[in-house]
Formats: sequence, structure tokens, C-alpha cells
Amino acid sequence: MLPFTKTDWLYSLIFIGVFAVIVLVPCIIIALMGRKAINEMGRYPTRIPLIQSKMMMPLLMVDVVTFALLVGFYNVFSGQ
Repeated sequence: MLPFTKTDWLYSLIFIGVFAVIVLVPCIIIALMGRKAINEMGRYPTRIPLIQSKMMMPLLMVDVVTFALLVGFYNVFSGQ
């Protein structure tokens, strides 16, 4: 007999799935943004500071939203 019930397995799979989405989606977004920035830097090498400063705000927004989602995820699953 397994030490876990079916509902324990279901809850743990839900936990893993939600955590994976919270972590993987921002990683994919940042990778796509980085690809775009590298392509622009290769095309316009004299505009590198402008391209970098243009990318700062979207990157910061992705980081803040991801942090807020992770804090919310922690609060939901820690029972607070």
C-alpha cells in the first residue's frame, strides 16, 4: 500500500504544474526578449545603449510580476 492517497498525488501534481508555469513562462518571455535584443544589437551596433535601455523596463516588469506570483503562490500553499 502506498503511503499517499490519490488526492495527495493530485495536489502534488497541481502544485508542480502551477510552480512550473510560474517559473517557465517568464523564462521563455525573457529568452524571446533577449533574442530580439541580440538581433537588434547585431543589426545596429552603434545603438547598443539605446537598445539596452529600451529593454530594461519590460524586463523589470516581467521580474516584478514573476516575484509577485511566486509570493502569492507561497502564501496560498503555506496556508497564510
